[in-house]
Amino acid sequence: MIEKKEIMIKGKVQGVCFRAFTLKAARSFDIKGTVKNLFNGDVQVIAIGEKMQMESFIRALQQGPRLARVKKVVVSELKNVRNYADFRIIY
Repeated sequence: MIEKKEIMIKGKVQGVCFRAFTLKAARSFDIKGTVKNLFNGDVQVIAIGEKMQMESFIRALQQGPRLARVKKVVVSELKNVRNYADFRIIY
């Protein structure tokens, strides 16, 4: 079953290679979508993938890279989202 999620990561998640970490995790779990830094200091992930892989991907994001300090991860279901061919960092 394909899931479509918006994942908001809050905490010390910018300037710690979080987007690169997310890209690597997405590719390892075959997740499609995007990751970008937001002006408020959060990181936003749009993720599309199979349920089991999505669960593993979200667990990885809850840990983050070594220098990150993830305080909160908010996951929302998305209904209308375009299909992605791969996973990309948005700068």
